Amino acid sequence: MLGEKVCIQIDQPIGTHCAACGCASPLNFGHIVQPPPFHGQQAYALGIYEPIQQMEGHIIGRVERPHQAEYVWVVAPPGRIFYACDIRAAVHYQEATYGSSLLPLYDKSCGGILLYETSDGPRVLLIRSRQNAYWGFPKGHMEEGESEQDTAYREILEETGLSVSFEPTFRGSISLVLPEGTQKELVFFLAYCHSMEVRLSCEHTDYRWLRPEEAASQLTFANDRHIFLQAMKQFHNQL
Repeated sequence: MLGEKVCIQIDQPIGTHCAACGCASPLNFGHIVQPPPFHGQQAYALGIYEPIQQMEGHIIGRVERPHQAEYVWVVAPPGRIFYACDIRAAVHYQEATYGSSLLPLYDKSCGGILLYETSDGPRVLLIRSRQNAYWGFPKGHMEEGESEQDTAYREILEETGLSVSFEPTFRGSISLVLPEGTQKELVFFLAYCHSMEVRLSCEHTDYRWLRPEEAASQLTFANDRHIFLQAMKQFHNQL
């Protein structure tokens, strides 16, 4: 379903006033006319910010309203990428009252590979997830208006309590396709910690400061290990 090409007939163009609250709609909103499996289902049109009558594009999100059988789709012109945080912000004016959830086509999380310099060489911080017990780095979803480093800094602080400085020359990324079809990008920055005093969030159960070779072995996922080894190569090049 995600990524499907569709055509929308706009029923409520941008600027249409809501009968219930009197506010003007910030998005074009209508129903899908093609292809037949989606016919009649409601859809938001993102990426065109003037009133229109019809739009062709690709499905970039599925909004799920509790206790309703049908979805509300989110459609954007070909080639336009909107991440989950962009979609949530755009449809909040209407979906906030429903307590809706979102399945996005594109998502991004950002985090940090944390180092602390000791007299005996660098130590790397790994944290253990409460949800699935894997060992990895602090990271989390981008929020509206954040840059990648904004997100990484906030997530590091929230999950570890540590203040960090980023190495400006390193940015590593991993691209994944999740089982539900979401194309997810994980972005990691190399970050230097100012202390080793960790305050874990409730999302994690344990942490370890490890030598680089120990950290490489402890990491649960091969993709994390690949990015970590790239980061350490950059670290050693800076020495």
